[in-house]
Amino acid sequence: MVIAALGVLTALCYSSGCRHADLADERYERRVASLHRTTDAYLDRESKSPQRLARAGDTIDEKLKQKSRATRQNFRELHAYIERDLRRWERNQPRYRKDIARFFRGKPENIERTAIILFW
Repeated sequence: MVIAALGVLTALCYSSGCRHADLADERYERRVASLHRTTDAYLDRESKSPQRLARAGDTIDEKLKQKSRATRQNFRELHAYIERDLRRWERNQPRYRKDIARFFRGKPENIERTAIILFW
């Protein structure tokens, strides 16, 4: 009985071993195929490098022009922003004076401490 069981167990081990070997071979073949695809893609990309490099100067020139235009536009917008902010600050002066006066009137004993915190 034990010998028969060992015989069946041995037969199972050998038969499953073949399946694992087949699976290992299949996985190996997939990895090799994937490596070939990667290598082909790399070689294709490298073969196009001279053309891309030849266009690089034109691309850099165009980007430089775009950035230059954008910088000039940004300076105009920055100038307009500063002008708007200055006008807003001037327009709100009466309110600022009123708020500062209210702030200092609130607790006269704290004026010195508050002024130090506010201005230093």
